[in-house]
Amino acid sequence: MKHSINIIPFGAHYYRVPTPKPSEWEKDFKNIKRYGFNMIEIWVMWRWSNPKAGKYYFEDIDRLMDLAIKYDIKVNMSPKYDSVPAWIFNQFPESRLETIYGRYVGPVEFAARQIGGVGGGCINHRKSMEIRMEFLAETVKRYRGHKALYIWNSWGEPDLGHSIHRVVGKDYRNIEFLLCYCESCRTAFKEWLKKKYKGLSGLNKCWHKNYQNWEEIEIPRSRDMFVSMIDWRMFFIERMAEVNLEQMQLIRKLDKRHLVMCHTHDMKYFDLMSTGVDLWRMAEPGDVHGVTLVNDPFACDILRCCAKHKPVWSVEIHAMPGMTMVFPRVLKDGEIKRTVFTPLAAGFSGFQYWQYRPETLGRESPAWGLTKLDGTSTPWLETASRCCKLLQKNKDKVLSLKRLKTDIAILFSPENQIFSWCSYGTEYFYHDSMVGLHNALYQANFNVDILHTLEINKGELNNYSVLYVPVPMYLDEQSLAIIKEWVRNGGTLIGESYFAALDTKDGSFRYKIPGAGFIEVFGVEQGLVRARRDFSGERATIIMDRDLSDIKKGEKINGMLCEETFILKGAKVLAIFKEGKEPAITFSNYGKGKAILIGSFIGYDYFKFRNETNERLIVSLAKIGSICKFPKINGKSKVRLDLISNNKKDEGWVIVTNLEKRRITTGFHLPIAGFSEMEDLFNGKKVRLTSEKYGLKGEISLLPEEIRVFDLLK
Repeated sequence: MKHSINIIPFGAHYYRVPTPKPSEWEKDFKNIKRYGFNMIEIWVMWRWSNPKAGKYYFEDIDRLMDLAIKYDIKVNMSPKYDSVPAWIFNQFPESRLETIYGRYVGPVEFAARQIGGVGGGCINHRKSMEIRMEFLAETVKRYRGHKALYIWNSWGEPDLGHSIHRVVGKDYRNIEFLLCYCESCRTAFKEWLKKKYKGLSGLNKCWHKNYQNWEEIEIPRSRDMFVSMIDWRMFFIERMAEVNLEQMQLIRKLDKRHLVMCHTHDMKYFDLMSTGVDLWRMAEPGDVHGVTLVNDPFACDILRCCAKHKPVWSVEIHAMPGMTMVFPRVLKDGEIKRTVFTPLAAGFSGFQYWQYRPETLGRESPAWGLTKLDGTSTPWLETASRCCKLLQKNKDKVLSLKRLKTDIAILFSPENQIFSWCSYGTEYFYHDSMVGLHNALYQANFNVDILHTLEINKGELNNYSVLYVPVPMYLDEQSLAIIKEWVRNGGTLIGESYFAALDTKDGSFRYKIPGAGFIEVFGVEQGLVRARRDFSGERATIIMDRDLSDIKKGEKINGMLCEETFILKGAKVLAIFKEGKEPAITFSNYGKGKAILIGSFIGYDYFKFRNETNERLIVSLAKIGSICKFPKINGKSKVRLDLISNNKKDEGWVIVTNLEKRRITTGFHLPIAGFSEMEDLFNGKKVRLTSEKYGLKGEISLLPEEIRVFDLLK
């Protein structure tokens, strides 16, 4: 029987062999306890702990675990597989990762893996995977009964390429680093294709090929054909998820008492092309989901959403980055508070910094630490300690508080992100389009969820009133059919240019766009399209043709890449293109729902240029369909208010963040009743609240980029 979660884990990563030195351990554990921290993470590295076939070395981990008991500190134990033992490379050289051009990338040492061994143990090499699982089993059997163990971090920052060259998705010109093309991967991919297409004729039809047998199949090596490259990368995405599940199942078989989690990274730094990591697929089997994070609001929301109502912990907070001769900054009080309270507002309930001491070995030194090099305190450690003690003092309340429910979602599709790489040359056109939409809504104090196409196919779309679909070219038929029916039943769909333009069954452009029956939904058909080439600095210019809630007729919005004009088939015009005066944004009723189509890419434009009118348009379109109530700020100041409360609405915290680099005093509205004031939990200062229609109002002053945390009082 697994234990229930009754703590707010707060602490730091402690041990990545060979640092810190053993002579410092006891002193550090004593101080860790004094600062109020209740959890550390310990890495068990495959190369270090399995130096010979069948031989294991755990004496260092044993001593650390015993110190954790002595000082009453819980342990998040993380087996590490990307530092492969030297004997495996010698015995199975073919298990090394192979690039698109046949170059092996390992074994290698680098800043984050000082003991080396990176670049081997391909996930499709059967024998090395068996040995990897044996290492995991030996680790679990040794520590499953240890009193210090709290949770297994079964795979920390999973990455197909072991973080050696995480650059392919950023720029197609880095394709030389695409992995993995070894014989094991090529063979496994063909088996995957057989299952997907149920025969060679199905594959030939979809790929537009005339292969006569399975041996003729060529592994995709170009971004020029969409379906085959998307298949190649989705094969790795599904295989990574399969390995993750196998590891968790092994741990659970051997240890029925302790929780298990996978710990992923923000997709901003872990691109799909390089890593093969779909956050939703990796999060699904865990009891808890762990993430690497700083304080980015979009990352907070996407990582919370992939956890799907499970506890989500920020287990690798990158607050103190640096490299040799690129020294870390002196962190301000508010910067550390943001690493805790921005995720807390998004729904996180655990916090763990990377790392307790600064690194002393290799090019990551002397950075990344809460302490000074000698283990003594820093101002940011003291701030982290205050945050920790505040949360522990209010543990029961904090664990009961939830963010306000939202009815606004932004669609995410991994296939569409890979298509962005194939077509535009970078995944980040799609990623940054999502970020742009999210940031506009976040700054306007809306709560937003990120919805995966997998969840649409499980009926999750029915939890939302508004769905934004950025860069909607490559969307699967099943998801599109569900979205169409959802609009018919009352949903509000907001799409960008070239909606459902490609048929994902064969990767070809449809003759009529919007595709898949969405001409009927949007009430328009694509007319002429003018290119607005990003590399030439061109942008689309759109002029509002009528007033909406936050934007007026005559105001200008910008888009990227194209001006897709519309032939009206029943829709109304909301905005026109400046150049030809053709419809640029349209509105249509479909069944009980609404459908809005934008003839350019405004989310990416907002991400890149922060055009204030784009922000107000994005907010106005959301208001057409959303019925949820969120906090509001008076005027135009960029201040984020997050209200988290319990189910009874009789307790709550308000987290206020100044998003600007200037002092601000502003009035605000909270969609909650029954409270007379709120008290700053760090300095005790109070803000008076008075009743108004639909909630409470007050006024607050904030220093530049300040974050404040308040308790609501009766």
